[in-house]
Amino acid sequence: MSANEQKVVGASNKHSIASLSMDAMHFDGFVVLPGERRLIVNGESAKIGSRAFDLLLTLIASRDRVVSKEELLERVWTGLVVEENNLSVHVSQIRKYCGPRALSTIPGRGYQFTASSVESGARRSSVSKDNDRDDAVESPRLHSASCGNLPSLLAPLIGRDQELNDVEEMLLIYRWVTITGAGGMGKTRLAEAVGQRLSKVLQAWIVELASVSDPKFVANTVAQVLGVTIVDNDRPLESIVQSLQGQNVLLILDNCEHLIPTVGPLCVNLLRELPLLRILVTSQELLRGEDERIYKLGPLALPDP
Repeated sequence: MSANEQKVVGASNKHSIASLSMDAMHFDGFVVLPGERRLIVNGESAKIGSRAFDLLLTLIASRDRVVSKEELLERVWTGLVVEENNLSVHVSQIRKYCGPRALSTIPGRGYQFTASSVESGARRSSVSKDNDRDDAVESPRLHSASCGNLPSLLAPLIGRDQELNDVEEMLLIYRWVTITGAGGMGKTRLAEAVGQRLSKVLQAWIVELASVSDPKFVANTVAQVLGVTIVDNDRPLESIVQSLQGQNVLLILDNCEHLIPTVGPLCVNLLRELPLLRILVTSQELLRGEDERIYKLGPLALPDP
């Protein structure tokens, strides 16, 4: 992004946040008070960081579109050079308090604020002042009504009807399916379409792993996307298992070929601990798990003359 573009984006951020009403904004499960810079959850002020609150306001101000990671970094950390992991940490904090449905991760594009507004007639009767209980610990369990993080509308999948039906049928029979094939075949797009179709009966979550270069961050990345608070940083798998326990979930792990030694055992462990979980992987290489079923994706077929 050029210096001129950065100035435009920074100005746009100030304008968009300033355009927000300073009155309380009521959403499903939480209330945002821009004027007081407070987030109210269950009638109490949440201990959300200043950057996370700025990030939340930025996403609310742009709720009608997907905001790229680069734009969010520039708007919230204007003039600073920060790692992309900082953004993920603050997104995770927002999801911790506002719920996993508040923000949708759009793979390869960015984030979008997707929490439902609550009309004035249905709002809770009161918004209390700070109680700030230090001993308040939120359960990492996912909200049972959550439907995952796939966007509600996806562009039509052209020319892959048979593949879509095949992978869907495989996932209904087997618990772990890997879509494999050369780069550029459309593995991610097919996985998204399968997830969207199955989201009627499962919570479909997609975790983009292409940008994860260090294998030790794989489990943490999965937890961040799910909105799970990791209780023990040395054992993130335990928090993920606790959050998904008893829930019908489809976990899509996208672009895993560079993390096979880590993603393979992760899939094995999750499937062993969570009998209701199903996993859909996209990878140029096989993970070679014992229960892995392979769907090899070829190029698009030529249309009939």
